[in-house]
Amino acid sequence: MNVTSWVLTQWSPSVESALRVGYGALLLVQLTVLTASQAHRFFTTERWGGYVESTTTRDRWQRPAVIRIVMALWILAAVGIVTGWALLPCALLNFALARYFFVQTRWQSILRGMGAPGHMNHWFALLIALLALAQTVDHAGLLRAVTVLTFRIDYALIMIAAGVYKLTAGYAHGDGFERGLVNPWWGFWAHWLRRIPPQSPVFRLLNNAGWLTEIVCGILFLVVPVAPFAAVFFAASFLGIGLLIRLGFLAEMVALATLLYFYPGSLFAAAFDRWVPATVAAPAGGAFTDAIVFALVAVMAAYLVALPFAYAGMSLNFYFKRTLPGPLQTALDRWTAFFGLILWRVFTTDVINFFADVRIRKADGSEQPYMHLRAWDSRTERRYMHVGEFICLASIFTTLKYYPNDRAMFERRIVRYARTVPAEPGDKIVFAYHAVRKEPGAFAFPLVARFVVDPQAAGVSDEIVEPGFDPRKAAEISPVSAGLRPGSYAPAR
Repeated sequence: MNVTSWVLTQWSPSVESALRVGYGALLLVQLTVLTASQAHRFFTTERWGGYVESTTTRDRWQRPAVIRIVMALWILAAVGIVTGWALLPCALLNFALARYFFVQTRWQSILRGMGAPGHMNHWFALLIALLALAQTVDHAGLLRAVTVLTFRIDYALIMIAAGVYKLTAGYAHGDGFERGLVNPWWGFWAHWLRRIPPQSPVFRLLNNAGWLTEIVCGILFLVVPVAPFAAVFFAASFLGIGLLIRLGFLAEMVALATLLYFYPGSLFAAAFDRWVPATVAAPAGGAFTDAIVFALVAVMAAYLVALPFAYAGMSLNFYFKRTLPGPLQTALDRWTAFFGLILWRVFTTDVINFFADVRIRKADGSEQPYMHLRAWDSRTERRYMHVGEFICLASIFTTLKYYPNDRAMFERRIVRYARTVPAEPGDKIVFAYHAVRKEPGAFAFPLVARFVVDPQAAGVSDEIVEPGFDPRKAAEISPVSAGLRPGSYAPAR
């Protein structure tokens, strides 16, 4: 059985080169323009004023001085990926950092691994590292072929699962994307789009297009004759979304990844072959390199075999509120945690039907605004330009919905965030919690609660403004229910 002869494993070297350069460029811009200036919060521990839970080991190296060096090396790795200079060490370093910050510390940081943008960064980092390794040790082309096959199937399933979640979380009933468009946390044009009536057929069209596109294109990606055209359509749709919604570089990376489906011989692959001709490297073989190739191929084969079962298990946990028998549930949780598998819940109602304004309450009771949603706002060190801030805040408040019986978890998270807001002794940090609701003919953003945090005393008090409002309650149309623990989709017992 010659895997390299399968159509699903073949890929144009020119398209591969374009994908590598495109990813490296996106990574470089992401790191230099957005992430480097926020790394002292994103990647340091709470002892040093950051978002990561403190431990003795983490406190030693996840400190500002070390993280500055880490960011410099990460930027250097991005340059190497773009230019091809020292490609393998740069790709491996990039993967190691993405693995640690976006997967390893996902459940120890209120940044939550930067959500779907972090997941996509890690996914791309692994793909580029494996392709770079194939250029060094893969004389028979087996590693490259299996890598291409694995990531084609994996990407398709990610998008199908995301579409299914949107379908079950309200999109098919006209409740979803429009809340993100008008939410000031997420929508670039929220001030203008909130004037459109919630019942507008435009919103219904966008909602249905959202879940349908992900499911249908996800299936078509693996149908070779039509896959390139589905890829172009899918990429264009996400690039359009990126103009409307604050996603970091998630939309651009999702669009770029569709180059995987430019199968050799297709119209688009032929164009790349003409514009940017490239060839596959032919490294020398040997017992050591063969061992590396066979080990990695075996891991990817096991991953592919287990992938549908992993998604089935997560779906059983999440949608049917069922926990697998003890050893199976433990195995599922460990497997998905190791490979960083998640169900994308991007822009569904429980994440986008609220926002919070961050304010500083002085000792005399007066309040000063802190959160400014304007680009290049120097008073907040431009922190609210980065989508990571809103993923962080959303993860804090969705703790109330996902783990309603664990108040202590919510308080630890919100106190950690409050301590990153510059304030004087005696000041309190107020999170003014607004709902995003549909009223006849208009969207409304009523203030429904305040969460007041004393950073020094680590105290949290709630001020319910709207009688009867419960921040722990999920939206009626949402499939979300109380979870067993972070890192698992199993329901609470």
